[in-house]
Amino acid sequence: EKRFIRCDGVMVWCLIQRSLVRDVDGKPLYCIAQAVDVTARKRAEERLRHLADHDILTDLLNRRGFERELKRQLAEVRRYRRRSALLLIDLDYFKYVNDTLGHAAGDELLCNVGTALVRGCRSSDILARLGGDEFAAILPEADDTTAQNVADDLRRVIREEACLRDAPQMHVTASIGVLLLDATTRLT
Repeated sequence: EKRFIRCDGVMVWCLIQRSLVRDVDGKPLYCIAQAVDVTARKRAEERLRHLADHDILTDLLNRRGFERELKRQLAEVRRYRRRSALLLIDLDYFKYVNDTLGHAAGDELLCNVGTALVRGCRSSDILARLGGDEFAAILPEADDTTAQNVADDLRRVIREEACLRDAPQMHVTASIGVLLLDATTRLT
């Protein structure tokens, strides 16, 4: 399989197959080559790899992807004696939204919260939707003051920006737990 870039800049993947045709004495006569466009299959494979580690609703990391990133971050914290923070975010009264406005409204709210979290975090932070109304963030190179400031910013941005189209008067709040990660941190 080989990747090509067309003149319009679009990437195309081709499966190249070649066969050498020989005469009765085994001397090469000619080569037959076939190129098959496998771009659609490659894109489908990439999409499946992405979905294995990302939440389909918010496109944030899912629990599996987040746990892998958390292990990686803990290894860096231990090896380089750095400090980082883990934020666990739970939406308050999310069940009420689902029960009164329906699951479509709940899904809309989760998407809006995901977008708000991306806006409220630093570009180096790692965000995830763990499931239901639970989100998490890893804050690399964060001390307790930074972690608390980010948690406060996230509570604010969720309250101000994560609203519903059909219920703009409803203000969403979140509870956020902060855990500082250092060389002694053990997660089970």
